Amino acid sequence: MSRPPSAATPAVDAWGRPLIGFDPAHNRNELRRSTARLGVWLSVLMWALMVVGVLSALGVTFGTLGVWHLLTLQDASLHLPPQIPWLLALAGALILVLYGLYAWVLRWARELIVRLGRWALQGLASPAPDAARLETLRRTLAGWLSFGQWGTLLAGVLGVVLVPFSAVWSQRLAEHLSRTLGSPGQVDTMATPALIAFQTVSALLSSVPGIVIAWLILGAVRRFMTLAVNRARGLTPPPILPAATTVSGWFLGCLILLGLSLLGLIANFVLLGVFGALLRTMLTRGAADGLPQDWQNVLPDGWASVVSWGLGALLVVVFVGVLVTVLLFCVLLWSRSYATALARELDARALEGPAA
Repeated sequence: MSRPPSAATPAVDAWGRPLIGFDPAHNRNELRRSTARLGVWLSVLMWALMVVGVLSALGVTFGTLGVWHLLTLQDASLHLPPQIPWLLALAGALILVLYGLYAWVLRWARELIVRLGRWALQGLASPAPDAARLETLRRTLAGWLSFGQWGTLLAGVLGVVLVPFSAVWSQRLAEHLSRTLGSPGQVDTMATPALIAFQTVSALLSSVPGIVIAWLILGAVRRFMTLAVNRARGLTPPPILPAATTVSGWFLGCLILLGLSLLGLIANFVLLGVFGALLRTMLTRGAADGLPQDWQNVLPDGWASVVSWGLGALLVVVFVGVLVTVLLFCVLLWSRSYATALARELDARALEGPAA
């Protein structure tokens, strides 16, 4: 049974106090707008991730083979081991699967957001007609959020643990290459215990803030999602607005970081384009005048095309990074509005009491 929300019932803030000047009609318009915009941006981000996954897989597979081909132009004795193409193809397939999982999780998140928003806007009494589907989506997304929390922690721990091993392995590899090249006395001893300890502590200190922040953000999102879905199922959880306020605050911090990252990417794109144009002009003029002998020994035939393709690939990577960052910025921006508007709507409805 549908019932219009009562304008006389105030919503409450994160501390349970009535919101002064709260306008139910304006809040519903904000919820309607944020639900629609968030659904659109999540769909665009989902397809963008699929495109990025395909480009990344192709870059890893064929880009590596192209680099190896350039090396063979310098040294014809180099031969590509037969297992390398298969390993590169496997790496490309794993990248596709990873990005496909990301896109699928976004699809589930979009469905949950749209269903909750539409139910809240229709003013239907609890439980929602699709409460079972909402609970299924909540459990699925809660599992992925928990996986993200523990995955971030595990990645940070592995990164710290592998620091001393990677330092020792790098030292041994350098010594092996030095003996192979016939200059065993030209390798400095870099893997000292003091240096390894310093690198390990530095890795630990640099990874802890990211782990803690990711854990808190994902936990806040999971709590807000659980409270909202429980309200749609007809349960009476605590007020949702405190959880929405926490999520909104974390998203605001992420928006600031994304904005700074976007400015850096745009600056890199411009500088890389200018540098590429200048470098190509310089090398083209050098080819006309005759390159120095050292350059001729290093640069293979057709080096101008190599420079063009390499810089073009870097520009594409940076441009794709700019687009994905813009999409993430828009998703987080509308997520803040959605969380606050949905929480106010559901909390105000809970204060009205059961429908007549």
